Amino acid sequence: LVARGQAGTRAISDDRGTVLADQYRPLLAVVGPSGKTHDVALKTYAQMLSEHRNSPGGFWVANTDPDVAGHAIIGVLGQEEAQIVALLTDGASRPVDRFDLLSWDYAIEELAAGGPKQWLRRVRRAEQEDPFAERWPRTNVHDDATAAIVLPEWV
Repeated sequence: LVARGQAGTRAISDDRGTVLADQYRPLLAVVGPSGKTHDVALKTYAQMLSEHRNSPGGFWVANTDPDVAGHAIIGVLGQEEAQIVALLTDGASRPVDRFDLLSWDYAIEELAAGGPKQWLRRVRRAEQEDPFAERWPRTNVHDDATAAIVLPEWV
């Protein structure tokens, strides 16, 4: 969740999955045709994350199990803190939090000006600039990406 208010822009995220993934990411080579060693590392990485998915001490993914919503990070933002609000999946937030291409301030400005469709085009362009995940190591070149934005009536 990215919120822009009177005091500036604030990003709030559930990083439990990222923290776990970062522990196992060094096992991986980059995505691409790097041979059997990479395939084994990728399988091990996926298995390790799977063991932590939707379990205590791990991270929670709704997918087909609505009960995991009970493990969501929740809170309340006042109107002065949330004049513009964007909700992004981890795949849609990549230009900021994974690729370090721009700030959340700039991201919410771009989302407000061009909407989610334009933002998701930016995400895909960035991913395509690194098709073998060499600049930004990751297990999948393209991740699922969803974005939504709520604007005040006057924008």
